[in-house]
Amino acid sequence: MAGDNQQFQHGVRSPCVSLCRIDDETQRCRGCRRTRAEIAAWPTASDAEKRAIWRRLELRADFKQNT
Repeated sequence: MAGDNQQFQHGVRSPCVSLCRIDDETQRCRGCRRTRAEIAAWPTASDAEKRAIWRRLELRADFKQNT
């Protein structure tokens, strides 16, 4: 995931893992954990905005592991 610095060397890769299902409870994709707004914004987001999304995804993963 975002800990892999290679993704930032040649553009920012998408977090999509082709498991596109929006969870009814969290309103986030079950595969990549992005919100609908983050998914919609991705194609036109700057690299800085994409890195910010990746950071939020890391925080979501950390939160989930600690609960």
